[in-house]
Amino acid sequence: MHSFRASLKIFLASVAGCMFWACEGGSFTATLAGAKAGSGNLAIAEPEVFSQIPLDLRGCGCFFAHDSTSLARSQYIFVSDMESRALVKLNGAFQTLVKSQSRNINEFDVEEEYTSDSLHLLLKVSDKGNCGNNHSRKEGTLILYTPQGQSREITFLGHCGC
Repeated sequence: MHSFRASLKIFLASVAGCMFWACEGGSFTATLAGAKAGSGNLAIAEPEVFSQIPLDLRGCGCFFAHDSTSLARSQYIFVSDMESRALVKLNGAFQTLVKSQSRNINEFDVEEEYTSDSLHLLLKVSDKGNCGNNHSRKEGTLILYTPQGQSREITFLGHCGC
């Protein structure tokens, strides 16, 4: 019984820590080397994890990761400034995308499209409630498309806010 209580306390502390960290922003750096609007022919690969966020995307934003553990560690697969720009990392290079369209699905959920010269990204985002002042939990699907017709669908968890 004692080890069960100890295990339960550790588990609850971990969950509380994850909830706290899930609403924290990423680490910010100077302008990110390798960020570019397009990079020619791009084979769709799994979006790579990154933690360094460029200063020009600082402020209000959305930060999406594969899962809650990655989110707690600021290991993102997608970030946006909630206005017009987004960043993903594919095949070792950062891709800067521009929002081309946004549609409300209902009062809280949205679909957004982002594009670059070599990539089209559809983001389906569901709101899952507040997680602190001016932050909301999000989950959804990120679908990457190339001009050649390749696509890849990735589920994510994250948060948006100022």
